[in-house]
Amino acid sequence: MVNAWWPCLAATIFCVTPGLACDIPISADGRVAIATLAEALDECAGVLDSAPVLPSAEMVDFGSYELVYSGEGDARKATGLKHADWLRQLPLRADLIFGFRAIIAPDLDPDSGDVTIEIVTHHPPAPGAAPESAKIEISRKTSKPGSLEVVAYVISTDEDMTPGLWRMEVRQGGQVVISQRFLLTR
Repeated sequence: MVNAWWPCLAATIFCVTPGLACDIPISADGRVAIATLAEALDECAGVLDSAPVLPSAEMVDFGSYELVYSGEGDARKATGLKHADWLRQLPLRADLIFGFRAIIAPDLDPDSGDVTIEIVTHHPPAPGAAPESAKIEISRKTSKPGSLEVVAYVISTDEDMTPGLWRMEVRQGGQVVISQRFLLTR
């Protein structure tokens, strides 16, 4: 006996990849003929070869960071960040730097032109406040494919001293390509 939902599938199923669908015909009883499937997948493979490369990113590290300084006395200045630990749960303190570093669009040719990314930081709501009161910061920038991006936040104001779940993400073309959550505790 054929299940009641099979007729819903009777015309076509889809071989879905992100942003792409290929028709694969099936029968009313839910079967796909091998020859028909092979032909449909060959056709789909041709479409996949011409599909654009989707946004992506590769995590390099995450956790907390420390500033690296150069120079002495009045000439001393911050020149970069040093990865300090791999923790996702961090004690909340003033001047805490946390986040992640990622390589943006590693699959694209660096000479193909810059990509526009959004860096999004989701703050937790203040203690006792409604969840919808949580602050979201969004900044836009261009990045070269294959470049290292630092997605970090510095606890620098009293308002920042909010314990809870923080989320940082990179979006490209409206899609989240990489994200990381941090639990900041008192």
